[in-house]
Amino acid sequence: RVEADREYACARFARLIDRLSHLEERFLGRSVLVRSEIDNAVWLPSSVAREVEFVHSHTVHHHALIAEKLARCGIKITTDFGVAPSTLKHWARKAA
Repeated sequence: RVEADREYACARFARLIDRLSHLEERFLGRSVLVRSEIDNAVWLPSSVAREVEFVHSHTVHHHALIAEKLARCGIKITTDFGVAPSTLKHWARKAA
């Protein structure tokens, strides 16, 4: 339904953003097991914070792909869209 119903998808994203922004810091350190994408029988140790960090990194990666496609269509976007936080910090230090 998220893929077919834009209004529903926007509502789900808004709910997820709200829930993530209200995560308590003590919860972020909680240990979790994550199933391997390579071997479904393997479970890997992680933490809630690590998994949130991964989602953020993967989202930036997708934003970079979207930025490239928009640029090819002649659509201008901000220069920081789809750029990793470490790269943004590097650019800021370089500009200073």
